[in-house]
Amino acid sequence: HLFRFGPEDVERVLADPGSGDEGYARCSSDAERVHHPAYGLCSLRFDLSFVEDGVVLSLELESVADGEVIEAKIEVNLVWPTSPKWTILDKYMYCDADIDADTEFFLHRNWVGYAEVVQGLRDGEPLPLLISIAGPILPRDEEDVMRLFM
Repeated sequence: HLFRFGPEDVERVLADPGSGDEGYARCSSDAERVHHPAYGLCSLRFDLSFVEDGVVLSLELESVADGEVIEAKIEVNLVWPTSPKWTILDKYMYCDADIDADTEFFLHRNWVGYAEVVQGLRDGEPLPLLISIAGPILPRDEEDVMRLFM
């Protein structure tokens, strides 16, 4: 999928990114439609933040049928194919311990193609992302019950 962020919005966030204490400035991508195995047709978008040590993409997945944001625990992996080497984004560095879903993805500024990615975002180029979604993941007690019948 290709996600676009408005160049003016990216510049605004870059000019005043915020901080961990105050909260980070964000801008949103255009939404894409995807088919989720458990929830059917969904709208997927990302919020972009520039943090002290890189870029964070925050995922929002919404059911097209009822407009509800999907908050169930889902397993998501995000791959950024912006160079000859594909990069799997870190989903643990900025994760929220209170949320059971994978929603925050991090690209470190020390990554070899970081400057190119930021320049592409500034220029309004689409951001190509390969998204792997599975789930929902069952709560631990349901997993234990399922094991008894397998």
